[in-house]
Amino acid sequence: MKYWLGAIVAFAIVSSGIVAQALTPAEIAAIHEQVGYNQLKAVLGDDLPIGSGVPITQVEAPSNPGAPNPIYFPNTTAGEFQIGSDPSSPPQAVTFNDASGGAANGTSTHATNSVGQFFYGNTTSFAPGANTVTVYETEHWLDNVLNMNGPAPDPHDFRVANFSWIGSFGSETVPDDAANAQALGRFDYLIDNNNITALVGVNKYDNTPPALLSHSLNAIAVGIRTGANPTNPTQSFYYPGRNKPDLISPGVAPSETTAHVSSAATMLHESGAGTDAAKSETMKAILMAGAVKTGLTSWDQTTTEPLDETYGAGEMNIYNSYVIQAGGKYPGSLTQPASPVGIDGWDYRTSLQNAPLYYNFEVPAGSTATELSIILTWNAKVTDGAASGFQPVVKLDNLNLHWYDSSTSFLGTEIVSEASVSTVDNVEHVYLTGLTAGTYTLEVTNLTFGGNRDFGLAWRMETQFTTPSADFNNDGKVNGLDYLAWQGGYRTLTGASHSNGDADGDGDVDDDDLAIFNASFGQPLVSVPTQLTVPEPSTFGLFASGLAVLYFCRRFQ
Repeated sequence: MKYWLGAIVAFAIVSSGIVAQALTPAEIAAIHEQVGYNQLKAVLGDDLPIGSGVPITQVEAPSNPGAPNPIYFPNTTAGEFQIGSDPSSPPQAVTFNDASGGAANGTSTHATNSVGQFFYGNTTSFAPGANTVTVYETEHWLDNVLNMNGPAPDPHDFRVANFSWIGSFGSETVPDDAANAQALGRFDYLIDNNNITALVGVNKYDNTPPALLSHSLNAIAVGIRTGANPTNPTQSFYYPGRNKPDLISPGVAPSETTAHVSSAATMLHESGAGTDAAKSETMKAILMAGAVKTGLTSWDQTTTEPLDETYGAGEMNIYNSYVIQAGGKYPGSLTQPASPVGIDGWDYRTSLQNAPLYYNFEVPAGSTATELSIILTWNAKVTDGAASGFQPVVKLDNLNLHWYDSSTSFLGTEIVSEASVSTVDNVEHVYLTGLTAGTYTLEVTNLTFGGNRDFGLAWRMETQFTTPSADFNNDGKVNGLDYLAWQGGYRTLTGASHSNGDADGDGDVDDDDLAIFNASFGQPLVSVPTQLTVPEPSTFGLFASGLAVLYFCRRFQ
């Protein structure tokens, strides 16, 4: 069976490999800043997960497709992979396992510079502690893992798999739709049965998502922030009508952005290990719910089209996704929930036919939810329909999200315009801004006849007080007692209360809250504007902390 393959570079198919230049430290820092990695690193410090112990794989297209000795292996001597730059304790070099037996053929600049450094590199990636990588050549992987035209796919014990390539069975101009559907069914079977977070590349090419592998139902398709992504939906040979990509990331090419999200997933798999947050459905929901729409002025959705045709759920944000994961699991209720979920959180469970699940969200009095992002994902179920060999039979359940205002009574008013009820996707997305104080209910329904299906649900709610206040003990003064409250709650990522030092009502305790404290320290209590121009915490903040110490010395003499 013939097929064509290409690594992804500058949004075009190539067959001669990729020469990707190493980024400067400033360029790397800019990407890390944009996706929230620097923010998370500053808050967590030494507790930052680095992907340690997470089994990962890189399936790499050869830089010389069709040659008898394919070149696909990373340059194992590159400085990014050596012990001297590794942050693990004790530090160690990256160990490369060659699953396809061709490492001696030569090294691929695409595998090294476009993928490896961003996926698991020691100074460039978000998962520098991922120090064991299994590498496959694409043709070998298709023939010997998916087992095209053979038995069921082999077990594939990896939590994160990167596919920074595109292709199709047949030819570029005359694709073999039946073979492509066979490969995609096997791929979705592999993901669901092995609990893999699979990241696949998308490029614009002819403005239609590539057959392999972005038409997958269970993978996460990754595009690029520039907007050079396909705007046509998936095609008729495999579940048509879905918008791709699912996520975007900043970068110079889709190969790189796919590696970025692979790296973020690896980091989150470390912090979520041993919990349902590491299920493939939940991890997909957590990554997508953390995405931001900042600067994506054309981003939109409808009730039946959950993702934007160009940007999907938006740009990956590692800080947001980590906070969602850290928010914890909140199980849905078959009846009216006894209490609301946290402002950040997730759930993993089985949906039951004709038995809706409910989640209550609370926007406190005196607050506004400036943004609420909810993602529901579930895997397509693939079974064997052949008497011999393996013929994938793909079943896609129909889950939906409905949104109610329950402020006066449970399920009092359904806000139909905010539902997400696609009939072709296995993702639903509720995205709201400017949500006023009140109680709201999310309903998860499963309309599939005779079917139950596991799902992942994730959300983040950005709230703020109408009037920020640093009077954390409500004694009518902003003084040293309030500074100690902020200090005690500092670095709380989610679920913080006003009394813990949350001055702006966003659920965390950080330097923004200190800025509000600094601006109102020792002043008569008045409304504090949301946007403040105050001295840097390193100067005025230290001065305020010194005043707090002095205050207590005097008070308790």
